[in-house]
Amino acid sequence: MDYIRTNPNAKRTSFVHDIAAGMHYLHSRNFVHGNLQGGNVLVTSSLTACLSGFGMAKIKHDELSISTDEAFKKRNSEALRPWMAPERFMGKLTKPTDVWAFGMTIYEIFSGGPPFDGADPQAIRKYVVGSKAVPVTTHLSLMNGSSIAGEFTPGMRKIVEKTLVYDRAARPQFNSILDMLAFIGST
Repeated sequence: MDYIRTNPNAKRTSFVHDIAAGMHYLHSRNFVHGNLQGGNVLVTSSLTACLSGFGMAKIKHDELSISTDEAFKKRNSEALRPWMAPERFMGKLTKPTDVWAFGMTIYEIFSGGPPFDGADPQAIRKYVVGSKAVPVTTHLSLMNGSSIAGEFTPGMRKIVEKTLVYDRAARPQFNSILDMLAFIGST
């Protein structure tokens, strides 16, 4: 996020693709990141986005497990809430929770600020967990209030909409997200 702030003409779509490719790699190896957000994405000297912040990553042996370790409890703090999927508030750490966080990270990349910037952490939890539906238009108006960069095309918006659905089973996997990004890049 520091790179984007100091380089307003950065190719955000390229970074989104790099993050999706990294997440696809992790998920294909049965890893869940657990803490995807703009602050855990680094930019190399060749302007490639790379994932970091693996302190909460888990090897998943089943489709749905509950994180009970102390690291999760300590780090499941107010600071992580803007990127957390509804089920994540309940301690469930799954591949779809990473997909939700990816959608929030896309918003962050294009808006320049974190999701729900400045909102009370309890209000974020109530909104995400209690609403059962999280339309992207509501998120885009509530998160930051800033204008979205020109690269935020209708195709990119559609990806965000698909990642921010309450039903985790309805969220796309990263191979599908990469296909959607390829289609955006070809138009």
